Amino acid sequence: MNLFKKLFIPSGEQAELKALNSWMVRWKSIDYNGLLSYSKDETEVFTSKEDAEIFKDSLYNARKLLKDKSFSVKITEN
Repeated sequence: MNLFKKLFIPSGEQAELKALNSWMVRWKSIDYNGLLSYSKDETEVFTSKEDAEIFKDSLYNARKLLKDKSFSVKITEN
């Protein structure tokens, strides 16, 4: 199995590239399965920082309702 692929870049050509800024919200979800619980990393990506903050706040409010005190959410810019 080949994990690498070749990229061919033409020499002498210039192109304007457009990229979007994005903000990633990360948190851990917990799956309760009988006596055991499993945590899983979750991620959601937004194109606006305001939307990422609103989503983060809604996650915190949901965890407050569930009385989960060990919850953390991180927002990072990509």
